[in-house]
Amino acid sequence: MKAVDYRNETWAQVRGRLVGSRMAVLELWRRYGPCTTAELARRSGRAVLTIRPRTTELLELGFVALASDERGPEGRYMAVAEGTAEATFRRRAAERRKAEQMTLL
Repeated sequence: MKAVDYRNETWAQVRGRLVGSRMAVLELWRRYGPCTTAELARRSGRAVLTIRPRTTELLELGFVALASDERGPEGRYMAVAEGTAEATFRRRAAERRKAEQMTLL
């Protein structure tokens, strides 16, 4: 999610976005990660074109994170605990509110 998306978003709404293919891919990350999206596709037998966009969405929502600082042709991702995802959401929301307040000054 982008910072602007947090304006009226609650944690329950963010959590509610974990449906269908997003939830299925998150479960794959929990089962097979950490790894690259190509490795996850290979391990799970799913198409990489299903894995990659859902991974980006899960990364933006805070349910998946980069597993290491290694920089290569493709990042290694992992699922994070729901409490960690919620903490990330709350931190990002607070940062967005602070930035909005600074622009009002």
